[in-house]
Amino acid sequence: MENLKEIERAALAYSIARNALSEQVNALHGEIEQIKRSKLGALRRAVERAAERQTELHDLVSHNRALFDKPKTRILHGVKVGYMKQPGVIEIADEAATLERLKKMFESDPATLQLLIKVTEKPIKDALAELSGDKLRKLGVRITDDSDKVVIKPADSEVDKVVDALLKGVVEE
Repeated sequence: MENLKEIERAALAYSIARNALSEQVNALHGEIEQIKRSKLGALRRAVERAAERQTELHDLVSHNRALFDKPKTRILHGVKVGYMKQPGVIEIADEAATLERLKKMFESDPATLQLLIKVTEKPIKDALAELSGDKLRKLGVRITDDSDKVVIKPADSEVDKVVDALLKGVVEE
């Protein structure tokens, strides 16, 4: 019982330290929000100006295609402009019909067919987890890392998540 009292005292000390850390994180968030609010107007104006200039540049490049035949792109003032070949997208309207056509077309060439059709067959771990230990053993499936571990976890809030991340970084160092 004496050990439980020690653990309780240590939990209280940890809780107090965590609350102090939470207060610091809250203060930091408050300062960050204040800075965001003070800079937001200028930031929005800068984003709008950059977007307008990008649109102007896009229009100029698209209306002067002939300037980008060779080379297709140029770097001007640190900005790459021009045209770039896009890979294109394969569209399959009816997968079942396409599969049937593939099988007919390549029925005499199973190696090529195997390259063109993906077949996926594997056990579903979440479903296996519902089976009994006896059945899992018979299937040759083992459950690993299912031992007990020490848990120290306050009821999480957004601030607690930040605090946990900070504490995790310190512990890993």
